[in-house]
Amino acid sequence: MVTLLVFSFILHIIFIHLMIGGSILTLWSQWKGLKDPKYDTFTHEIAKTITVNKSLAIVLGVAPLLSINTDSNSFHDFTYYFKIHTFNYNNFS
Repeated sequence: MVTLLVFSFILHIIFIHLMIGGSILTLWSQWKGLKDPKYDTFTHEIAKTITVNKSLAIVLGVAPLLSINTDSNSFHDFTYYFKIHTFNYNNFS
């Protein structure tokens, strides 16, 4: 269980770094593209990968969160919290 958690978190961090690095590189090449047009195609190619990296980073970030909370009492705790903290309109009619 811990192996899955560590592996999925490492994959998540890899795609987060690719997303952030791609964004910084796109910003830099866009700035360089103001003087040299060959950087514009480079910028466009990198910018296409950022959305894929962002989606993969989000999807891979969910797996560690789901594998952390696998206790059998977690559903009971959630329903108990939900019952206490909801507003009952029937008391005021």
